[in-house]
Amino acid sequence: MAIASPQRGEVGGGNGVGRDLAATRSPAAPPPTWPPPAGGMSVQANTGQEPVENLSWKSPKATSGHKSGFALSQTEDANITLYAILWSYGASTVDQDRRVTINAPQTRQALDYVKDLYASCMTNEVLSWDDSSNNQAFLGGSYAWVHNAVGIYYIAREKVPDIFQVTNHTLTPAGPAGQHGTAIPFNYGIWQFAKEKALAKEFLQYITDPARLEANFSATLTVNIPPVKASEHFDWARDPKTAMLKDYATTAHMIGWPAPSDRKAEQARAEWIVPNMFTYYATGQKSLEEAVVWGEGELQRIYKAKA
Repeated sequence: MAIASPQRGEVGGGNGVGRDLAATRSPAAPPPTWPPPAGGMSVQANTGQEPVENLSWKSPKATSGHKSGFALSQTEDANITLYAILWSYGASTVDQDRRVTINAPQTRQALDYVKDLYASCMTNEVLSWDDSSNNQAFLGGSYAWVHNAVGIYYIAREKVPDIFQVTNHTLTPAGPAGQHGTAIPFNYGIWQFAKEKALAKEFLQYITDPARLEANFSATLTVNIPPVKASEHFDWARDPKTAMLKDYATTAHMIGWPAPSDRKAEQARAEWIVPNMFTYYATGQKSLEEAVVWGEGELQRIYKAKA
């Protein structure tokens, strides 16, 4: 997703953050879709006299001197972003029966989109980003937009209040095949060898009480959004800039979707197959066909192996 200029934008995990790029212009609501290929990641300034959908997309490097982007590297943020883009174009690593389906026209469209985005809006620093790099780039002032969770918003409140004051959020943008986000589970466990199993269970029940989950959710500005149905009843309206995140789970999927998430899906995730495929093509290391065929071969290796 992109935040309409004059804001900076951060989105991912279903949310975004924006910052004014032109003090004389009023912020616009973020557009709900990924920018079209060759369109860039920012829109012309909204004067408040026209609807956002009538604004034209421009590269922020051309209009504001600020870059936009997300990780094209072996880091979890890259998985979260690129799986969402893949799904939004109607592609997936496998179908619901775990048959590898990556070699499809929709995958090629998604790859072309990211290659264009990389060429027009990013620099090669994103090739070595870890999960903290986009936060640092945004808060440092050089990036107009990054794809990330809401953590930047929380850090900005504490350390960069001028950015915090002019931020906004949006759900992960839609593509030709609709809106899709990447779901990250919260997992708790008690070791078999634990000596105080009953106390551990009592502690987990305590910290997952809906009232405490909401207190944690509010204190961290939604950084800790529990993926439980109880969160639908939280006081989302207390901050209108994060209120839309209430609906994130309705279009978010576990990695491996539309098949159930399992060990093979997690192996593909841990081996960075989707980020590597996108990066090979975006940087010219492989042609479009070579990148798709490589990804298909890697996924076949995983999904055809015995469990």
